[in-house]
Amino acid sequence: MMTQAEVLARATAALDQHASTKVDAVDIENFWSARKSLRQIQAFARARRVGPWALFGSVIVRLVANIPPNVVIPAIIGGPASLNLFIGIVSTSGGGKGSAEAAAVDAIMVPEVTTMGPGSGEGIAHLFAHRNRQGNIETHATQVILSAAEVETMAALKGRQASTLFPELRKAWTGEPLGFAYVDPTKRLTVGRHKYRLCLLVGIQPEKAGVILDDADAGTPQRFLWLPANDPDAPDQAPIQPVAIKDPRPTASLAPNRLHPFQVCQVAVEEIVSARVEQLRGNTGTDLDGHALLGQLKVAAALALLDGRREEITEEDWRLAKTVRAVSDNTRQNVIDSLAKVQARRNHQRAEAEAQRAIVVDHRKIEDATQRVGRFVMAKLNGIWISHSELRGALPGRDRGHFEDAITRLIESGLVEQRETQTTRRDRQGTEYRKRQ
Repeated sequence: MMTQAEVLARATAALDQHASTKVDAVDIENFWSARKSLRQIQAFARARRVGPWALFGSVIVRLVANIPPNVVIPAIIGGPASLNLFIGIVSTSGGGKGSAEAAAVDAIMVPEVTTMGPGSGEGIAHLFAHRNRQGNIETHATQVILSAAEVETMAALKGRQASTLFPELRKAWTGEPLGFAYVDPTKRLTVGRHKYRLCLLVGIQPEKAGVILDDADAGTPQRFLWLPANDPDAPDQAPIQPVAIKDPRPTASLAPNRLHPFQVCQVAVEEIVSARVEQLRGNTGTDLDGHALLGQLKVAAALALLDGRREEITEEDWRLAKTVRAVSDNTRQNVIDSLAKVQARRNHQRAEAEAQRAIVVDHRKIEDATQRVGRFVMAKLNGIWISHSELRGALPGRDRGHFEDAITRLIESGLVEQRETQTTRRDRQGTEYRKRQ
């Protein structure tokens, strides 16, 4: 048995390894070739002309949604956590989320799960339970997929006054109880911890992802797996479509009234514990790193299920899930960079517009002042010659800076004429002015 110091040393090394999540092309190639099911997903995606990562996310959502809610992540930190998955498929509008979701129906042979669009936070509990005529809470579903083709749907729902959608979704991600404590007991509808399976699939357009990313303080974007809908290495010739993945769910029945946690490999446990110790000590990463390892563990569980295992998350599951997490981190960072460019462009356009408005205002002010000075000069001349300096000096201080522009315009229009002597310049009303009199 290892000493505590040895455990901490090994955990620290694991944490250092965990800190790097850059996408490596070799790791990605190894990911798709690691297992038959993953090779099938990649080939199926290319046969259907959808993004492999988008199809992978859609497949594991369908698979996990079919797993009973009492199959859980064990209590490594705190209590047991749900397998509930939130997947964001990143693309331009119409860029592949819907196509990947549709292809996933044919890519894996699992039963259909009730799928619908998201609504209010209060409505989430109603997806699973209702009050019957006797006023008792009755469960009508345990497994639901929420699907939003575009993240704008989430923005509109979040924007409603006193919206509770995002807080309820955050609770659902870990399997916490759903519902609200209304004063009226007949309105109370609660769904117990780990009594439901809820997965979320959202199409995220980078320039509109702010609705999720802006909720980082509350932990919403950290709960998403961000997967790209593109395929930079898509072949010119589509491969032959492989057969669908046979339902990989184990057939052994589960006791319904107790939790069934996965066994987790020691490497993953040590890495998760080490990260938590550092967090407790105040040595945290970026805000967006919160829940990263729990998200990775959920993906590892999904990979185990895809491989037909419901009991153990292996070291290979954990390693493959790390590649998925790296792709997710990279995709999310690309979205953040895209949003920053959009915001910079908007700021530039706003600054240009404000500068243009300022120029127009300044021109108007100058024009008004010049006309005011012109009227003063014409009244002051009154048919006589007056020295240039005397005329300027008679102006109020605020208008003297506009005198030369005003007198030049008056001379050019013939309303003022000017003569110069050896010692001074003099102005008087011009011939054009006298003609008008």
